[in-house]
Amino acid sequence: MEQISHLLYLRELDGVQEHWERETVRLEPPQRQPVFAQDEQHLRWSHLIRLTPQRMYTSMTDEVFPWLRRHTFAGVG
Repeated sequence: MEQISHLLYLRELDGVQEHWERETVRLEPPQRQPVFAQDEQHLRWSHLIRLTPQRMYTSMTDEVFPWLRRHTFAGVG
């Protein structure tokens, strides 16, 4: 159950990132910081769903879950 909550949260964060990307086109400078840094783009939901199941599992356990534990997103949304 906890992993499903993390997946839903990751999907929501990807949506916030997409909004930020659209905002940067309209506004200079952007009003907020991006959720995912340039070197973290591979952790986004939209990127993970394109992986094979084995690669997705490895990415989730080795990279995504630790990344989620390290970050606090106060005021995201």
